Amino acid sequence: MADAQITLTYSRTIGVIAIPTGKQYRSAEGVLRKTGFRLGEAGEYRLSDADEVTASEFLARLVQRARASGIEVAASSRRFIGDAARDIARLLPGQWNTEVEIYSHPVWQGDLIPLL
Repeated sequence: MADAQITLTYSRTIGVIAIPTGKQYRSAEGVLRKTGFRLGEAGEYRLSDADEVTASEFLARLVQRARASGIEVAASSRRFIGDAARDIARLLPGQWNTEVEIYSHPVWQGDLIPLL
């Protein structure tokens, strides 16, 4: 497995989402910024307001730049977790807000295990 990965997913409210992870996640962030993705509030990168043709061009460029930098790119079969959280919150009684936090470095992810 590469030291940096980018996982692509889709949000019905935002558009294409890219999540950088791995020990060298910062290099993945750099490739995303250079490709035109914008940083979102939770640490995810967004490719919004792009029609299908434009999105395809951005994604092709992303894959090319990522591979040249040794960064692995994968498309997730799962929907964006922020969409799932909002859907669950809508079904709960009362008012609920949702918030997504991205933990890009594996050490940060490991710190969460005792809390689960």
